[in-house]
Amino acid sequence: MLLQDIPGLPETKQKLLQSAQRGNIAHAQLFHGSPGSSQLPLALAYAQYLSCENPGETDSCGQCKTCKQFSHFNYPDIHYLFPVATTKRVSSKPTCAAFQGEWQELLSRRLHFSLNDWLAHLGAENKQAMIRTEDSLRLVEQLNLKSFGAGYHFVILWLPELLHGHAANKLLKSLEEPGNKTVFILISDRVESVLQTITSRCQKVHIPRQSKEALKQHLLQQGHEEPTAAQAALLANGSLLEAERLTNQSERYLEYAELFKDWMRACYSLQVGKILPTVEAFSQWERDRQKEALSFFMQTFQQLLTGGVQQEIPQHPLFQRVYFDLSRFAPFVRPDNTGAIYEVLEEALSDLSRNGNAKIIMLDASLRISRFLRKKAA
Repeated sequence: MLLQDIPGLPETKQKLLQSAQRGNIAHAQLFHGSPGSSQLPLALAYAQYLSCENPGETDSCGQCKTCKQFSHFNYPDIHYLFPVATTKRVSSKPTCAAFQGEWQELLSRRLHFSLNDWLAHLGAENKQAMIRTEDSLRLVEQLNLKSFGAGYHFVILWLPELLHGHAANKLLKSLEEPGNKTVFILISDRVESVLQTITSRCQKVHIPRQSKEALKQHLLQQGHEEPTAAQAALLANGSLLEAERLTNQSERYLEYAELFKDWMRACYSLQVGKILPTVEAFSQWERDRQKEALSFFMQTFQQLLTGGVQQEIPQHPLFQRVYFDLSRFAPFVRPDNTGAIYEVLEEALSDLSRNGNAKIIMLDASLRISRFLRKKAA
């Protein structure tokens, strides 16, 4: 993975390059940002640069033996730790070792994916995923073995927020006192949920959201038409993962916009006869679509709040297509109620992830959101 293959983020890339060129390489680093913020690709590109036999000023050479190993995801001195769940094939005590093939397969297809994408790839949708103690113990054993080459030894720990408590404890000594030329790179979507005993041993590297222009150019390079790329870049809220989904699933997101329009109008009017049809329509979707829709609703509220504070509500192509004027809805989205609405949606998303009843969850969310929308400005 070359740094140039990752859209945007020039300042972040420069900081990583400078740390490598100065030899100022922390043995444990925590790459954190919002979901879809390129943490994993940057971690792999950084590891490749550190290992490259002929690194340049701005990137790996891409031609040496180690670069080619990284490009095929078979560099021998890299270990992956990631959350897993039970599947039909592995029905009890799942471990990372049991899913290395699936992990390599997904990496070879795409480098921007979410936990839900990973679980869907495993056939473990709606399962509770975690990194287990057995995986930590196995990793510690592997790190005690002699490396294949004289270069760096890497541990890529994806989503440390899902480390089981005992699994985290088993890693503490290795994080604090790793072997020679061993680098841990932890990749988090929710750094606030990572155990403090883990974060205190890591150098934090914040990976910011992508700019709209970087996302647009990335989508254009992928062959999407200019209007589609511009629309996705606007709606993605800085997430490359979300931008790619928007371009590939534009009609699905149009349905989400339509439902959001009907749902918000029903919530504000507090008419149960109008709320129930939207709840029923939502409950008919598959669980992954329900979670995707809730994530879209949360992003919409974030954009409305930001635009309201800046007194500039951006044009929203999806809502224009369903005839919902966000500028007229924006006055009801204020700093004193948006946080509470966001928490309601976040809680609903969490309950859905635990296989809660979609109708009950959405009806409860509707009544609570109605109260916040109708609340008079402080």
